[in-house]
Amino acid sequence: MRAASGYDEDQFAALVKEVAPDLLAYFERRITDHAEAADLLGETLLVLWRRASVAPSGQEGARMWMFGIARNVLSNYHRGVRRQLRLADALRDELLRTVQPAHEEHADLVVEAVHSLPPDLSELIRLVHWDGFKTR
Repeated sequence: MRAASGYDEDQFAALVKEVAPDLLAYFERRITDHAEAADLLGETLLVLWRRASVAPSGQEGARMWMFGIARNVLSNYHRGVRRQLRLADALRDELLRTVQPAHEEHADLVVEAVHSLPPDLSELIRLVHWDGFKTR
């Protein structure tokens, strides 16, 4: 089967196999977590295979196209990391604004007593008295 790009499946697979180590190195130079770099390579390979029919003909053009896709995958990764950090910061700010109840004089004894109960009863007490659930 020949794709619109001029590559048949085996030719495209050989090209991807040749370029994949370079793509992995590209990711590893840009992020510190090697496992994340491997995941980004996997995402890139999925996009390459989905879009194989539009790959430029010629090895150099196809290689540049593959690196362009890798760059987009990396940009998406960085956006996701920034989004996670913003959400974590917002959560941390919210938790800092939340008024913490005053530490009662015998709170440690109460916690110890609750922990010494059977697991089901201990969980029930935690849910009702500490987590705000209501009983009927």
